[in-house]
Amino acid sequence: MQRRRRSKRSGLLAATAMIAALATLGLGYATWTRQLTINGTVDTAHMGMRWTDPDGNPDVCNETGDPFNAASAQIVRDTLDEQLLHFSLTNGFPGYAAECSSVNWKMDSNSVPVSLTHLSVTTFFPPTETLVAEGQPPTAFDLDGDGLDDVEITISGPIFATYVPSLPGNTGGALDFKVEVLPTAPEGATLDFMAQLHFEIDTTP
Repeated sequence: MQRRRRSKRSGLLAATAMIAALATLGLGYATWTRQLTINGTVDTAHMGMRWTDPDGNPDVCNETGDPFNAASAQIVRDTLDEQLLHFSLTNGFPGYAAECSSVNWKMDSNSVPVSLTHLSVTTFFPPTETLVAEGQPPTAFDLDGDGLDDVEITISGPIFATYVPSLPGNTGGALDFKVEVLPTAPEGATLDFMAQLHFEIDTTP
């Protein structure tokens, strides 16, 4: 009985010593590791376009169909958002048209090259975006959702043109914008729409 107990104790001590030795070896091995590290930072490019308003004043649109000067229209850049223009047509009536010519936009000097891919007009009853092609005839829009067209809108600009801020004279563009009130427009109403220029980064070598 005594020999067996001693044998068990000896075996337990041997196992404990072996575990301790392995742990020591493992710890010693761990101190022989090294890491080579790369900390990465990626700064993405900037697509910087904005409407220009050189004199700080609203641009008055050319008007037709109003011999008594009863209506008026203007387009002005938002005071807080340089990518937003406000077009307002006041006291419009059937046959009255406002055309804002050479509405200018430009690129920031550090912008990447971009292409103007398409133009669009969005109406809100229901929300619908309509693409406008270069040289497309005036398009009629129902702005109040009553099933009758209220205005004709024409937007012209150099679609698919590429702009490169590093090239002189190629840092921006202009468009012509025209809105005409149709006979089916409602009386005494406020009609809203949104026109947009759509750009994409140009990666052509």
